[in-house]
Amino acid sequence: MAKPDAELRMIEGMNHVLKAASLDPEQQKASYSDPTLPVVPELVEGISQFIHARERLRESHQPLRRNVPQ
Repeated sequence: MAKPDAELRMIEGMNHVLKAASLDPEQQKASYSDPTLPVVPELVEGISQFIHARERLRESHQPLRRNVPQ
């Protein structure tokens, strides 16, 4: 069972190696072996949003720290 606040993102045209490729066998093959093909930008953006949202959540739950001399 998924977490209740989990989010599913389906990225059209992205294959299982995280690159854009049609169903054409030659494009699929290239996605494995061509290092110049980038990871799908939508995936990078989604991961970035996830990380930044978690950072903001963690920061909002940090106790206040005061500069009190000891």
